[in-house]
Amino acid sequence: MEFTSDLEQRKQQDKSSSSIFASSTTENEVSSSNSEGINDAVERSRISEDELKKLELIEKKNELLEKRNQLLTEVNQLERESVEMIDKANKTIDKNALDVLNDLLSFSQKQSQDLEVNKLINGESLERLSSSVNVHGDTSVDDELKNKYDSLPLLNMKLRLKYLSQYLYKDIKIIITSNSKNEGSNVSLNVELYFQRFENITFSVTIKIVYDEVNEVMKDFTIISVSDQVRLAVQPLLQVRNPSFFLLACFEFDKIRQRRFKILRRLRDKFIKRVKTSELPRSGEYILLHTHDSLKERDISLRIDFQVFFEAKKLSYSPFPTSRLTYELKKNGKRMLDNMVENIADGLIKEYGVEKGLEELCNACLFADLYKH
Repeated sequence: MEFTSDLEQRKQQDKSSSSIFASSTTENEVSSSNSEGINDAVERSRISEDELKKLELIEKKNELLEKRNQLLTEVNQLERESVEMIDKANKTIDKNALDVLNDLLSFSQKQSQDLEVNKLINGESLERLSSSVNVHGDTSVDDELKNKYDSLPLLNMKLRLKYLSQYLYKDIKIIITSNSKNEGSNVSLNVELYFQRFENITFSVTIKIVYDEVNEVMKDFTIISVSDQVRLAVQPLLQVRNPSFFLLACFEFDKIRQRRFKILRRLRDKFIKRVKTSELPRSGEYILLHTHDSLKERDISLRIDFQVFFEAKKLSYSPFPTSRLTYELKKNGKRMLDNMVENIADGLIKEYGVEKGLEELCNACLFADLYKH
């Protein structure tokens, strides 16, 4: 009995040890399976994040493609609408032109019918009734507009002179001193032109025009007298036989004289406190600046001549005068090389323009030491 009980006890111990070993084995298997599950979960989470990003990018791509398609649709629609608008406008223009043509045709047809009726009633010829109206410089503006079917300027002389004096030649005073009728239909006019743009020195020109009143053709143009102040400068212009060309040339000459004086006057005003003496005549033909260099004990003077004149060879194609700048630099009464000064002045004028270039030239010649710094 005791021996049997010992065997049973051993069997039970073996069973318990085997069960313990089995339980430990299962625990190890469970723990390993748990770790594998955790790793799988981590991998799945990583995959899901990548997939989410990929899905987000796909959604954005689809949104952009949808917007692109919408924009393409709008562009195509706008192109179609613009083409339709252009076609519609062209049709409207064509329709308006057609209406105008129809109106003209109906008007001319009605006019011709009225002429035929008048011809039958009065027994007058159609050629006499349909004769054109003679429009000339003395025709009133109202009568000229009634018979005007083109876009050319009006011929009314008073209106033309009014606008010429107000807008184009506003600084010219025109006085007709004599108006006489010569042989046949020729009319002779003596006209005095006063150019008043440059107020310091105005000048006048007296001209004589002979024209055919009937055929409206100029027969002769003569320059009788020119003011002494400008006679030498405009001498080549006295050979011109075109009154419009002559008038424009004198006007431009007067305008450039005024601009010349303003440039030299501003130049004098900039240096008047820095130089010893300055000279600028009323004609504005030149400016003379004189200073004394106390450091080197020397006198320096700079004269700039600004000439405005006409060249005969240019008057064959251009009514505009020519301007020329010349320079004279002296140090202690000794004249420096003109070519050197002229080359420096030309470079400065090309770089800065006339007014600023002359200012820089005065600084370089009169205040060389300060100009270097």
